[in-house]
Amino acid sequence: MDRDARVNPYLAGAFAPIRSEDDFELAIEGEIPAGLRGALYRTGPNPQFEPRDPNHHWFGGDGMVHGFRVDGGKVHYRNRYVRTPAGRPRTRPASRCSAPSAIR
Repeated sequence: MDRDARVNPYLAGAFAPIRSEDDFELAIEGEIPAGLRGALYRTGPNPQFEPRDPNHHWFGGDGMVHGFRVDGGKVHYRNRYVRTPAGRPRTRPASRCSAPSAIR
């Protein structure tokens, strides 16, 4: 019997991973009020590599910080992977689960 491939909800749609680190100015439609200035940061899950576990949950993986800076009628976006203890993103998939044993 053929079965449809199961799509992990934590890896699809609005939860799909972003696979690059980016830095650019966003196109604006309309006008941003002159007095609006500031920044918004969002941290969340974002696996760098395809998870090996078919039951992957977003709490058990890599993270990414997204930043939006508003100033002078412009919006700038930048994102970066959360750095590992070695100070850089991973360059290959983990060889084993790195989650604490309490949540395995």
